[in-house]
Amino acid sequence: MHYITTFAVALPVFVSLLCTHVWVTDGVTSSLLAAGASSISGTIMWLRSRYIATLYLSEREARKQHFTASLRRRAGVGTATVVRAPGSGSDESRVTWAEPRQISPESPPPRTVARLSPVLPAFTACCFFLLSVLFTISATLQGIRHARTLGVEM
Repeated sequence: MHYITTFAVALPVFVSLLCTHVWVTDGVTSSLLAAGASSISGTIMWLRSRYIATLYLSEREARKQHFTASLRRRAGVGTATVVRAPGSGSDESRVTWAEPRQISPESPPPRTVARLSPVLPAFTACCFFLLSVLFTISATLQGIRHARTLGVEM
C-alpha cells in the first residue's frame, strides 16, 4: 500500500486513539474530531486519485502518440510493400512487390508509474467523505440529545 494511502487510512484511527488516550469523553467532541479526520483523509485520497488519473491520461496520450508514430514508420519502412502500377485495376498481374527494406529497431512504448487505476482511491475518498458526514450527523444528534436532557433537568 502506498504511504499516502496508509496515512489517509490511519488518520481517523489515530484521532480515535488520541481521543481515548486523552480521555475525551464528550461524544460531540470525539465525533467532530473523527469527522474532521475523515474529511482530511477523504481530501487526501481524492487528490491522490486525481494525481493517478492525470498520470494515467498522460501515459495514455504518450502511448497513443507512440502507436501512431510507429504506424507511420511501418508504413514507410515495411518488409514487403505492395506497389501498384498507375491506373491500377483489379488485375493481379499489375501488382508487384517492392524489395524489403531494413527495419529500424523500435523503442519500447513510454511507461510511467500510472499502472494503477484512479477508481479505488476515488472510491475510498467518497467513503471517507460519507464517514465524515455520518460523524457530523452523529455529533449533531448527540448535541441535540444533550440540550434536551439539560432542558428536562431545568
